[in-house]
Amino acid sequence: LMRAYKPPEKISVDVWVEKNIVLSEITSCESGPLRLSRTPYMRGILQAFGSIYIEHIVLVAGRQVGKSQSFLYSCLSYVIAEDPGPALFVISTKELAKYTSANRLQPQFLLCKAVREKLTSDQDDFTNMEMRFKDMVLSIVGGGSLSQMISRPVRYLFRDEIDEIISTSNINADLLKAVEETT
Repeated sequence: LMRAYKPPEKISVDVWVEKNIVLSEITSCESGPLRLSRTPYMRGILQAFGSIYIEHIVLVAGRQVGKSQSFLYSCLSYVIAEDPGPALFVISTKELAKYTSANRLQPQFLLCKAVREKLTSDQDDFTNMEMRFKDMVLSIVGGGSLSQMISRPVRYLFRDEIDEIISTSNINADLLKAVEETT
């Protein structure tokens, strides 16, 4: 009973990530524990995610520099394991959302013991577009559907490749702002 009410560990997000995140050989050229020494510029960004004083984090970065793996997916894992709340992950298209969920998010979640412990016993709760954990829901949507983006209450909003969302759909920056209003 005491373990059920145990407060989360008092460690920063970056330390939690290095302690808990394992990269899959399927999705990473360097499988094994995630080491921020490979992407040291992510440490401060992960620390900012854990700050009570910061509401928005915007990353402007090149492709394949660790932004998705080291930051987005790791923060999602942290949220699921340590500070649950309804989360929405928006990516440019529905097809890319399905791919990312099946080939990037799910392998990372299953390799992370702290996240695995939050899975329910119902396999139907862990699908490509919605993952129900013991104490939160993660919805994954393609950026082309405004109704899918704004139809849920959201505590955590993660968006990847916003420029692609705008260029590949009829969604513009003002509509993306509407998604923020669900938080």
